[in-house]
Amino acid sequence: MLVDSHAHLQDIQFSKDLALVIDRARLSGVEAVICISDRIESSHGAVRLATSFTGITASVGIHPHHADTWSEQTSFELQVLADRPEVSAVGEIGLDHHWPGYDGDRQIQCFMEQALVAAKLNKPIVVHCRNAYETLIDLLSSERTLPHHGVIHCFGGTADQAARLIGMGYYLGIGGSITYPSSDDLRELVKATGLERILIETDAPYLPPQIWKGYRNEPAFILDTLKILASSAGVSEIQAADQTRSNTTDLFGLNQAFMQHACEKDPAISISGRAEISLTAGSSAKCHTVDVITKSGPKPMLDWDQLIGSAREMKSQNRDVILNMDESALKKYKTRLADLAGLIDTLSIHMPDVDRLCCEQGQSWDFLADLTRECRLLIPDIIIKAPVGSKAGPATLKHLIEKRLKVRFMLVDFRDQELSMDYSTPTETHNHEKS
Repeated sequence: MLVDSHAHLQDIQFSKDLALVIDRARLSGVEAVICISDRIESSHGAVRLATSFTGITASVGIHPHHADTWSEQTSFELQVLADRPEVSAVGEIGLDHHWPGYDGDRQIQCFMEQALVAAKLNKPIVVHCRNAYETLIDLLSSERTLPHHGVIHCFGGTADQAARLIGMGYYLGIGGSITYPSSDDLRELVKATGLERILIETDAPYLPPQIWKGYRNEPAFILDTLKILASSAGVSEIQAADQTRSNTTDLFGLNQAFMQHACEKDPAISISGRAEISLTAGSSAKCHTVDVITKSGPKPMLDWDQLIGSAREMKSQNRDVILNMDESALKKYKTRLADLAGLIDTLSIHMPDVDRLCCEQGQSWDFLADLTRECRLLIPDIIIKAPVGSKAGPATLKHLIEKRLKVRFMLVDFRDQELSMDYSTPTETHNHEKS
């Protein structure tokens, strides 16, 4: 299991599908997330999420880009928020000398005063540092009153600077940037230092792993970072996950009770009224709802007509209805697809044997192309789900499925439950981190 030590889940980019993002994170093995703030407003948002969802704890603070907002009022608000039990750290705070026109003195004041709040409450700090490592190290080494436990988020300094920071008691946060072709120095650093003082992070919705560069990042994508992190350290992915999880729980004080409840569902949080119907090639279909409590409780096994009736009932409750079908079911019920018009918002087609289709691209591919073409006339959203680890690779699959079939593409793990990872919506990367 994994802990994402740095994500901005209160960011506006998650406003429409946050519950789905959290669901996907859990299905991909992320049991807890540290929700990081960059200003007072987002600090309030992080606390709200931590009180609403299990498995989320908050870190409150003002990013150096917003140091000009630091005042007596924001200082008071920060102290009140930081003292709440849902808050495990103070941050993202620090220094950023990258962009022209920065006010170094103002950044230092904002950083120091927030760090002192953390020290007073005995909470770790989450530090942002860009082009200012020597200044940061001088401050941390000269001020004994500052906390000497925390994490240097998205570490981008030298090996010598890393050694000095680790020697002071800090962890280094490693995210998607370790997967970038230009990050040889970072991979060498991990190889040399090992994972004893490393935390794994996503910085979602920013800095996605290389394979998803240009798309909105999210905690579920941490698996791509884990693979490269483990390889760089010369350990298995399980060992890397266990070590970084232990490091993160130790630093942020995530006790056993918190971690035990981290993967539980949140009965008070519905997934946007979403309902799902799963249909296999057999003579019956199993209908179920995700995070939606119905009066009738668990649904029984259904035949096709009952399935249609159930979908009609769900639509009457203003739910977005998702129909999950495998290739065999699609073939079996191809003459009944017209029944779905107006009832199904998303048709999700599971293709565990997608490698065969990519290699052959013959009769089976033509059949799938014809069916998806017909389905697009009936259903507004079509998704083809391919298994994680397909030989064709995600980039090839994405091109074939989205460009040739003109439907969306997702990766799933057919050994467990679906990951529901949507890779079809590009987003701009932000400018306050490395890119």
